[in-house]
Amino acid sequence: MPDSSPEEITERHHQAIAADDEATARATACYYGADLRSLAVTKSRSAHELLVKGATDAAKMAFSRAARIYQEILTYDPEDAYAWEYCGYNLWQPFRESPQSAPDAVVKSVREAYKSACKFDSANPLFRGRLLALDAALRQPYTTELRRYSRSFYHRLGDAYLTWYFEPVLSVLKQQGRHEEIEVLKKWPGVRRAEHEIQRRKSGRFD
Repeated sequence: MPDSSPEEITERHHQAIAADDEATARATACYYGADLRSLAVTKSRSAHELLVKGATDAAKMAFSRAARIYQEILTYDPEDAYAWEYCGYNLWQPFRESPQSAPDAVVKSVREAYKSACKFDSANPLFRGRLLALDAALRQPYTTELRRYSRSFYHRLGDAYLTWYFEPVLSVLKQQGRHEEIEVLKKWPGVRRAEHEIQRRKSGRFD
């Protein structure tokens, strides 16, 4: 495409995004890199659907492709907190059920991605929650930092936002059957409400 005009490249990019043509979308992203995000979201959702169908290997490949697209986005905007977060998220998904099987290099990359997301969007409780959930999943200390930031988010955003903060950690603990830890956390301000909101969201009730 060396002889193509910026207008032609941009048009081809939009068409590639609409057609789910990953190769062309990435090749034409020089003028509109942010639009790759919708493609990455599509790949990630398709990976989750494949998991539900039991197509584990295909799901892992789709998660990997989604992560690569977010990495591509970061070449255009290294301070894109969303891209950092979901790059880490998609890198981690293949190991979510068996965290201890994750290679050290993957754990390091996921941790760095989550830390970068928190750095560039420090007011996002979900981003910080996922970083701490990584420690919880790997059975590393997490409660001191969890308490510290829960106070910070409460003062900055209010009680309602704590649901997004606690959800990743609660999900990990439930998945791993660590019920005693959950009972301890329920004594903290905001955790019971977060658990209730999580269950309400999953059941589709909004009363």
